[in-house]
Amino acid sequence: MAVVKNILARFAVDHRAACLMRVCIGLYALGDLLARLAMPGSLYWYTGNDVEPMSTFAVGDSPHKATIHKYLFYRGTWEFQAAVFLVHFVIAMLYTLGIRPNFTGFLLWFATMTMHGRQECFHDGSDKYFRNLLLWSCFIDSSRSRSYKTDEKGDGASGNNEKKASLQVSIGTIGYIFQIVLMYAGVIAIRSRVPNSVWFDGTAVGIALNTSFATRNFFVANIPWLCNILTYFGIITEAIAPLLIFIVTPSMKYGRLAVILFVWAIHGGIFVMFNLPQWCLFASLAPIILTPSWILDWLDIVFPTVAHVIWGSSNVDAKDGNGKDGHRSSNTSTQPPSPPTDSARNELRQRVVKTKITTGTTGTTGSDNEQMPTIEAKVKSRKSSEERAHKGHFHLFWKAVGVFLFAYMCHEWLSTDGNLIDSFDNGDIGQSIRFYQGWVMFRQPQKNNGHWFTVHAFAPAIGREDDGTHRIMVDVDVLETLNARRIITTTPAEMTSRTETIPSCTTCLYPSWRYERFLHQQPTLLEFKNNRIWPLSRHWCHMIRNMLTRDVSRQMVNATLPANDKHGERVFEVLDVDYSQLQLHTVVTGFKVVLPSSDNATFKKKIRKTEVDVTIKCTNWKEFEQDVKEWNQE
Repeated sequence: MAVVKNILARFAVDHRAACLMRVCIGLYALGDLLARLAMPGSLYWYTGNDVEPMSTFAVGDSPHKATIHKYLFYRGTWEFQAAVFLVHFVIAMLYTLGIRPNFTGFLLWFATMTMHGRQECFHDGSDKYFRNLLLWSCFIDSSRSRSYKTDEKGDGASGNNEKKASLQVSIGTIGYIFQIVLMYAGVIAIRSRVPNSVWFDGTAVGIALNTSFATRNFFVANIPWLCNILTYFGIITEAIAPLLIFIVTPSMKYGRLAVILFVWAIHGGIFVMFNLPQWCLFASLAPIILTPSWILDWLDIVFPTVAHVIWGSSNVDAKDGNGKDGHRSSNTSTQPPSPPTDSARNELRQRVVKTKITTGTTGTTGSDNEQMPTIEAKVKSRKSSEERAHKGHFHLFWKAVGVFLFAYMCHEWLSTDGNLIDSFDNGDIGQSIRFYQGWVMFRQPQKNNGHWFTVHAFAPAIGREDDGTHRIMVDVDVLETLNARRIITTTPAEMTSRTETIPSCTTCLYPSWRYERFLHQQPTLLEFKNNRIWPLSRHWCHMIRNMLTRDVSRQMVNATLPANDKHGERVFEVLDVDYSQLQLHTVVTGFKVVLPSSDNATFKKKIRKTEVDVTIKCTNWKEFEQDVKEWNQE
């Protein structure tokens, strides 16, 4: 029995820490929703191209083919997605505020799960990690308390009181903490199974910093010996993290604080080197539930208003009413209650008369009449007992669900990350509810799969110079335009040069990290060329056309013509654009990373070949046929 208690103690959390976790998760969910809406394309990443021409993704091109997912992950129109996101935002607000957090937490998990399923192609490990921990939070008591209770022990002789925080252990806390442990353990387990793993020859970080995904042009990329140190340091720290989380108990005063700081250091270092903002942010927020009680006591004293908003009132009372032992007292007065007023006495007499009439008793006084319950009280007592029974049955059912999910989580980890057993359902249950393992972050950085995108839009236009108007070409850098939220003009020569020069910062080319994730993490570039480029190009045609129309009307677009034998460089103010001839030229250029050698002291990048080179006319889609008619009429 002592062994079981010792094991369960490792999963005990302070109730106030659970409330703090709820607020952090809720704020993260709200921020994630706002970031998705602010991303270029916004809701069109979630709509269906069968009803919305501006959609970025084909309805049929989805990894979710099951019948249930066709309904759960339905995309529909822009208006439908706007309504869904609004409901999602309200649910996240309710959860953050602590309004029935177990119920609203489950609704938030369901809304998040369906949102992720509607657009699976630009998510990373942070989304799965968030989804899994959010599900476990539904089994944790994180409700705000009117009076936060603590256990107080003391000996009357010495007068010393020891404050012991109210801790909770449940299937939710066990699942939540165990998921954190399994995530880090899964990363190490998967990397260790890769043949000829670059993590064990010291080159993983150097390759990752010199390839194309999420790289920031960090100076360490050019120092091979430092990259080797960081590689081995990364393996060691990510292996230590799950051990620390599992070993440290609440009784160790500074143990859990050390765990939190250790995790922050890991992901802070990752963020400095790679553009993975949400992964680093949420992975740092996840261990907040381990916040020690003494820190929460300090927050109760220093920031009482904030503490009250997050976890409610605290009655960590002092030895006396003045709080001399450093704790804030919830009793602000020790005076006895004032006697009732005449009006209160009269109201009390009326209630007594009504009680006698209801029970059929006579007389004005008597202990029998005072003790006899009314019929209404009996009915209320019966209803309350029935409600408690129903709640008890539901809580028992909910715990059983939590136990099943915990068993399934461990089973999934053993079959995917651990590769120790065969999955009894091939992961179907986990995939159906988007609750699964498989932590493959930077499993094996590839030195031959670096690539970058260049997207060039161009169309004839009417431009004005000092000597009058001329027919010119307006060239637009699509990715920079989406990043700047305004038209960025360029020249054909400049766009050609970009396809032939490896950028020093590839992540800087894209409007957001999710945009980069979508473009970079394609099944194959051949698949992108043959299928996914079409709905995406249709979306780009709409975006560039709308932005050109807006900026031209505001006289904000200038086209530059290169110098020739007769004229130097000329700048024209664009007056009108022939959208009927708007075209997109998309180029994906691949490069490889050359490892340091006796002839090469640092990592080098070398262009391999042009992977994709496609020009698409916007008039391929019928909604642009009207542009042809309008331009011909003009």
